Amino acid sequence: MLKIVKLAFVAVLTVMAAGNPSVAAKQDPLLPLLSTDIPAVCGCSFVRYKSKGEMPLMHWASDGKQQAVVRTEGQRHVLELRQQKRMPERSGRPQPNDRLVLFVANGDWQIQMLGMAVSGCPAKTQCTASYQGKLLVQQNGGARTEIPVEGSCACPK
Repeated sequence: MLKIVKLAFVAVLTVMAAGNPSVAAKQDPLLPLLSTDIPAVCGCSFVRYKSKGEMPLMHWASDGKQQAVVRTEGQRHVLELRQQKRMPERSGRPQPNDRLVLFVANGDWQIQMLGMAVSGCPAKTQCTASYQGKLLVQQNGGARTEIPVEGSCACPK
């Protein structure tokens, strides 16, 4: 009897959540970038985890400007790099299991990228380092949205 009551309660909550947008799952605030949003400079691009062929949600240009670009409903946002941390701290190319943390923000948006290298680059070679991690996205001090991502860092050829 108790099992039936529990199942009925779960069913009622499921129906309530489906009909109530405040209870339903929150949509990702970021949309895929357009190809024109991505500058032709060295940097890192991050796509939703396991999304085949989708454009990046965020691109961070590691050139002198150190800016990231994201897109929301019809709008392109440029965010400034506030902090970058590589662990372990070392000069040279990323190696597997190295960690990368980026914190970018502007007046409205704050985004943290927390990633771990899944592939690295041998010394003195031109290659692409791959990462898996998550974007923590916050707008105007509201609730954070976590988006699982994978990314790659490279220079255009």
